[in-house]
Amino acid sequence: MIVKNDDRDRQASGMDIESRERAVTSDTQPIYMSDCGLFNQFIKHLEKEASHGAEISVVLEGYAQTARQPPPNPSSLKTDTPFLSIVTRTQGQRPDTLREAFLTLSGQSCQDFEVILVGHKLDTPGEALVRNIVSDQPSWLRSRIRFIRVDHGNRTTPLNIGFQESAGRYTAILDDDDFVFANWVEVFKNLELANPGRVLRAMSVLQDFEEVETQFGTKCSRAVSSPRSIYPLTFQLLDHLRGNYSPPVALAFPRYFFSSLGGRFDETLTTTEDWDYLMRAAFVCGVASAAVVTSIYRQWISRENSRTIHPPQEWIDNHHRIFEKHDNSPLLLEAGTTKILRQILDERDQLRAWAKRLDEELRSFQSPTPPAEIARLIHEPEPNMPENIELYREQVIAILNSTSWKITTVLRTMKQLAKGKRIGPPDISSLNIADLRQLLDALNSSTSWRATASIRRIAPILRKLKKARSDTANNGH
Repeated sequence: MIVKNDDRDRQASGMDIESRERAVTSDTQPIYMSDCGLFNQFIKHLEKEASHGAEISVVLEGYAQTARQPPPNPSSLKTDTPFLSIVTRTQGQRPDTLREAFLTLSGQSCQDFEVILVGHKLDTPGEALVRNIVSDQPSWLRSRIRFIRVDHGNRTTPLNIGFQESAGRYTAILDDDDFVFANWVEVFKNLELANPGRVLRAMSVLQDFEEVETQFGTKCSRAVSSPRSIYPLTFQLLDHLRGNYSPPVALAFPRYFFSSLGGRFDETLTTTEDWDYLMRAAFVCGVASAAVVTSIYRQWISRENSRTIHPPQEWIDNHHRIFEKHDNSPLLLEAGTTKILRQILDERDQLRAWAKRLDEELRSFQSPTPPAEIARLIHEPEPNMPENIELYREQVIAILNSTSWKITTVLRTMKQLAKGKRIGPPDISSLNIADLRQLLDALNSSTSWRATASIRRIAPILRKLKKARSDTANNGH
């Protein structure tokens, strides 16, 4: 009798092919889903985060069924629901800017949106005021505004309730003191066409405002600075691991992160809840950016805001809580992130090599300078910051013309090119004192300036040692 290999294998193992396949599956599945595996840790992290009834297993089953199918084009979706749900929080204390926010919505080039207006802890006069402002809107806009009253929780609670009530494919935050341009909704919608399912990010500029009283006894806002482009053109995950560079008004979140994956704003955070939510969504959904300015993020100079209500230590504590979340979370990284990481590590190694060479050069001198004097030169604190605009300008020019800044030009250029942008030198002559102060702070806190701090500390010592050597040689002759 001729026995085929398959038959021989079947006879030797004492089981048929189907039984063996079941055995192989049984053997490999525990390894594939091992607690030590990064994929399993990521899934378990999603399950832990989804503490509001979301079924991650259902999501994964749905993905397995549709993974091989082309994604639907958002423009082909025929539904009665809007593209964008806009959540606006108000306590009725900013009626002037709330009116301005609705005015900006009435001029949108794309009107595919709804508004969920969440009145938080309003008293009776405050609620009446907010409802009157809504009734003053054009009929088409008024019909898209839903008012919800919330009488409990902190500043984060209205966001969760507003997101829960949202019907759009995406949800954005427009607080009652935000100001958006006519292209705000349109830019988000165009981004979705090319990047469905990602967090959407546009550009926002920062501008200083103050509250003033009119001759009629009412309050209004007045700009006291020019708009400043301080936020990156595109979203960079690595930058956002240290701080938030994307104001809420510049973002729109896919609804599935809230409804299907159970993503909620952390109501135990008293500040920075928007940064925490952005990062948790970005880790899972990714972010698509448009380098188009669509909004103004107002920074209030003489009005109560979160910076004045919450002390600095509270902000620091919340930052560390978010850092701890990041440290305990397995991450999905965008394609191209490893290239940026290599560049950062290369830059670090170059700076270490420079510091080592400087240290070796310093050790090669026989210094007549007492160790106490060297310690004083290294650790001597910098003088107090001047308030004269010319002195600010001189300090900025001194930094830009310094050797420390020039030798790090290549590193800054590489970093800018990696981010897809090239920034030229600022026009210092046109800056006011506030802008100069901000620019000087940015230069002093930049990686280039901080990385070369040891050079600036050692340089005067080297000059003194060189002079001492020269003097000694001259005296010897």
